[in-house]
Amino acid sequence: MSIGELGAKGVNKMAMYRWRESGKPGTLEWVNKEELRIDQSYQRDANDSKSTAIARDWSWMSCGALIVVRRPSGLFVVDGQHRLFAAMRRSDIRQLPCIIFESASVVDEASGFLGANTLRKPLTSFDKHKARYVSGDELAIFVESCLAECGLEIRKKCDTAGTIKCLTLCMTLAGQSREAFKRCLEFSAMLSRIDNVAVKERLLDGIFYIHNHVSNGLDDKRLVERLQLIGANGLVQAAGKASAYHARGGAKIWAQGMIQEVNKSLRHKFEIS
Repeated sequence: MSIGELGAKGVNKMAMYRWRESGKPGTLEWVNKEELRIDQSYQRDANDSKSTAIARDWSWMSCGALIVVRRPSGLFVVDGQHRLFAAMRRSDIRQLPCIIFESASVVDEASGFLGANTLRKPLTSFDKHKARYVSGDELAIFVESCLAECGLEIRKKCDTAGTIKCLTLCMTLAGQSREAFKRCLEFSAMLSRIDNVAVKERLLDGIFYIHNHVSNGLDDKRLVERLQLIGANGLVQAAGKASAYHARGGAKIWAQGMIQEVNKSLRHKFEIS
């Protein structure tokens, strides 16, 4: 028995904490996909676009093994219906790896489904970005290089100058226009550093929208000077006021709030197209 299996007093943790075990271990088998069925009484509604995405770029490693139960009436998938539906779309995949358990009841199956889908923590944007970067994803590498050039450090808790956490937004904006993203990131980082704050999602998203929807964007010297005069904190606050007024957020709303602040006391005002 390993040290990790024992409590502080050398007592088996199973007995000390009354840990439980239910059911018996399953067996790994390759199963013809046509034999696998879905019980919709406890399964979530299938997402067609998710199944299509899996089918379009099939990965055996990502597929792993489906969790399946054997009933007298056949084999039912407890966890893995989207992978099954994806395999159904591909003529080259005939069998799927499955860990098969004997089913005591549909109640036990539903409990198994709940456990498989609630105890499993979803990937964070940081986890996804790290995996994409290591796997050689070109866009992730580009975003990483832009952040490094701007002297920005990726942090989950982003509250100091020189930090940023809105990785999903960065990937989205870079996917739309790498040149515009880099320009807006540099400008947002500069404003944030002057105010000694982290780069906020509202700031970057609003600046990107302004750059793309106001005539000449950040190439307009007068606009840039006004944005610098207001500063990162002022622009984020303006975006927040607009969001509160409209009872919703998003790049367009945040940009409108920023431009409204920019236009104060101006005779020739900027307009968002």
